[in-house]
Amino acid sequence: MKLLLLFTVASLCALGSFAKANECRAQQFVHFIRKYNKEYSSPAEFFSRMRAYMRHCREIYEHNERYEKGLETFEKGINQFADSYEDERYFTGELPATDDPEEFENLPSDFFRNKYYMPKEVDWRKRGAVTPVKDQGPCASCWAFGTTAALESHYVIQMKNNLTDLSEQSLLDCDTHSFGCNGGLTSNAFKFVAKHGIAREVDYPYTHVKGPCQCKEKGCSDHPKIGKILQGRFRKEETLMEVVAFFGPVAFVFDGSVASFLQYKKGQFHWIK
Repeated sequence: MKLLLLFTVASLCALGSFAKANECRAQQFVHFIRKYNKEYSSPAEFFSRMRAYMRHCREIYEHNERYEKGLETFEKGINQFADSYEDERYFTGELPATDDPEEFENLPSDFFRNKYYMPKEVDWRKRGAVTPVKDQGPCASCWAFGTTAALESHYVIQMKNNLTDLSEQSLLDCDTHSFGCNGGLTSNAFKFVAKHGIAREVDYPYTHVKGPCQCKEKGCSDHPKIGKILQGRFRKEETLMEVVAFFGPVAFVFDGSVASFLQYKKGQFHWIK
């Protein structure tokens, strides 16, 4: 890849004037490759990925021009998906729900209503109940990350424990009702933790590939288990606000394979199919 990179620098310079009008310089592609440790199988793929990168870069620039004028609600940016093809969709891992509705205890529709006042703002990060953002890497394991993120917060809020990173890898390897890097369900992961517990990230670190289960060796049972699982069907944003405000963070999933979302940087994401 290094030899190929040296060979193509001169060729990229010749393309720079074309992209410059859109603030997308060919040299930026070289920087992109280095930043994200990209490797391509052949010179043909290299130039194909470069064309995809340049196209996305121009799209991002044009979108951000509209964003600066107040015509868009969110800003786009270059990230690891900038060289993807149009027909590629990055499956993040959450499968369609197939749970038995009677398997969990339902959250009553009036569980919080008329019991508390609604605060103007709730930020559990400021209360030390949210771990830093993580990267699932090239593995469709969002179901595991959504599960641990919610549990990490509730171990602080409900059990008064210190904030601790929990192990996504223990779910990836050991939850036999999910499918490792081929997707899964947060509900299955919660059930697994309720029965078996979960290890700490420091004891069972993430490798972004499914491996043999080492839950017993890594101390899954040494940590608190879930006592009760409540499920809610939130058809109104106000209901979800109440749950987050008075109960804590929830595991929330949505389709992240939308092309516009893959370029998201900041702001309020708004997309109409």
